[in-house]
Amino acid sequence: VGESEDLDLSRSEVVETILAAFFKSSVDHTKKARELIIKKKKR
Repeated sequence: VGESEDLDLSRSEVVETILAAFFKSSVDHTKKARELIIKKKKR
C-alpha cells in the first residue's frame, strides 16, 4: 500500500496511527493475540 486514497494518508502515517492506537489501548494485546491464534488452530 503506497497511499490510502480514502484518507489521503501515506503508508507511514497509517502505520504510525495503528501503532499509536495499539500502545494507547488498555487491551492486553499478548492475551488477545494468543486467543486469536488458538481459535485459528481449532478451525
